[in-house]
Amino acid sequence: MHQRNPDRDVSDKFLSTVHEWIKATGDVFVVLRYLRGAGSRDHAFCYTPKMFYQLVEKSPDGADIVVFRKPQLVLRGFCDGDFVEAACKLVSDGEESLLLLMPPKDSEGLCQSSRSQMSHDELRIEAMDYLNQLIAFGPVPRWFDNDHDDMISASKSGLDGPR
Repeated sequence: MHQRNPDRDVSDKFLSTVHEWIKATGDVFVVLRYLRGAGSRDHAFCYTPKMFYQLVEKSPDGADIVVFRKPQLVLRGFCDGDFVEAACKLVSDGEESLLLLMPPKDSEGLCQSSRSQMSHDELRIEAMDYLNQLIAFGPVPRWFDNDHDDMISASKSGLDGPR
């Protein structure tokens, strides 16, 4: 069962903090986790405050919205052999990493596809599905940490429960 926790609700302070982060860095990375979603997650890059506000609006009640101030998945570009080799140098073999198909800048920001992998061999295989497409790659962002100076979270409508 879920409970309402007003302290976790999306507040004006939460929204204004994200607004300031976007102004300062040009984008924020967002992880959406869903109430009773069996661990399912979506990922988004928001390039404008309006884009972020729309993402929050469209998220279902109880969605956990985790926002990172510092750039995440910093290796971005078109997927080719050079990109994959740069990706293998960015993370050690066995380190969990995330590969995302980047959304168009004029979209809602949600990434259309994501894959996580643990080995360089897995990365090379997964990357084949993204050849010549704009992707982002890096170590898995630590969305499971408690809020801190570079990461904040809120739950839409303040609903807490299993995700």
